[in-house]
Amino acid sequence: MSNKRSPSLRRALALRLVLGGGLLLGCLFEALDWLIDHELYTRFDEALTERGRLLATELTGKVPPGRRVPAGWPEFRAGNHTDFFQLWDRDGGTLARSPSSGARDLSRPPQPPTTEAVLYDLELPDGHRGRAAALRVDGNASIFVIAAEREALDALERRIHAALIVTIGIVLVLVVSLSITAVRRALRPLEEFGADAERRSLDPAVSAYDVGGLPVELQPMAAALDRAFTRLTQLLLRERRFARDLAHELRTPLAEMFALVETVPAVGAQREALAQALTGMTRIVDGLLALARYEAGIDAPAIEPVELAAVVRAQLNALSAVAAQRQIVVDAAVPDEMWVMTDELLIERIVANLLSNAVAHAPEGSRIEVRLEQRETGLRFVVDNAAPDLTAAEVARLGERHFRSTHASASGGHAGLGLALCMALGEQLGLAMDFALAAGRLTVTVTGLRRLDAEL
Repeated sequence: MSNKRSPSLRRALALRLVLGGGLLLGCLFEALDWLIDHELYTRFDEALTERGRLLATELTGKVPPGRRVPAGWPEFRAGNHTDFFQLWDRDGGTLARSPSSGARDLSRPPQPPTTEAVLYDLELPDGHRGRAAALRVDGNASIFVIAAEREALDALERRIHAALIVTIGIVLVLVVSLSITAVRRALRPLEEFGADAERRSLDPAVSAYDVGGLPVELQPMAAALDRAFTRLTQLLLRERRFARDLAHELRTPLAEMFALVETVPAVGAQREALAQALTGMTRIVDGLLALARYEAGIDAPAIEPVELAAVVRAQLNALSAVAAQRQIVVDAAVPDEMWVMTDELLIERIVANLLSNAVAHAPEGSRIEVRLEQRETGLRFVVDNAAPDLTAAEVARLGERHFRSTHASASGGHAGLGLALCMALGEQLGLAMDFALAAGRLTVTVTGLRRLDAEL
């Protein structure tokens, strides 16, 4: 089973809303910032240019060359730190300078102005950042530059930026919160439908789900799923009835046959052989029924303390006659006592099937090793028997239902229902079963057993 976490539709929608909303608001911020900057500085540049034209006209049209601007002009009064200007002649000499400039010159424009003003940033004589407009004038003068502080405008821009960022942040939080709430509410009917499907899987008697309460877009899918759930529920109920009826119908004639065998006069080993055949048939029937019931989830394990060593010894004693008949020697390394937390009936069936499979399919006169041991990795139950005809490719298929090796021994070869039943029951108990072939011997190792003292 994969451990990969399943994707969440709600999480995916929320993530997309966050990323999409953030990208959209980010683009909105850039657009608003550009528009505001463009509007602010365009207006500033236009006003600065127009004032420069007016002042240049005054300087060049009515004032003689070299005459300084009267100190009474408030815009250029020294110490006001508001506006500055400077007028150069064609040779680069200063014809006029604002009193606020003192003895310091303004920075000349990066290029000579033409019919259009040249706008550029500069450091003002008082050390503040400013913006200047350079104009071309006729006559003896060449260039006129008017400059004004822009720090107040920059501060306004920063405040606008901060307001935009805070506003966009608040809007983003509100959009995400509202989107998550909307998604959660929109998916609530689907969650209820899933919960109802889960209840119906556990209890087939639960009535069908009313898909009319779902959104219109989900109703076709929900109706199709509900029909599928209904069919599966009906199949499960039929399978349960079939398992119960089959158990009754098969076990009753087998019991009657056992009773008849007891009344048959003993003629050599015929009655014993017939009794063994009936016992084998009963075991096969029980195995098939148990496998079907556990794979269908009809029966569930009842976990309780079980003395596993006693279970192993009891099953070895039950197989001792068959092992002696086939001259098989069983070496058992089982502790006097070993308590585990498991289902007694299921673990007894697993142990019985593994041991009977080894005794039935090992070559006559061979040796079987049975171990119940504690390792650093945990408790293990091991059954090891000779399997000279088994191949590595066939070992990989052991545990498949009704699989038999092509190199069958006199007893019919390894495999069949017993190991498949062990695998199915082991899954119910959370046990792992490993098959290994080495030096002509098959080793079956059962792990995952939980000791009682480790649970306390």
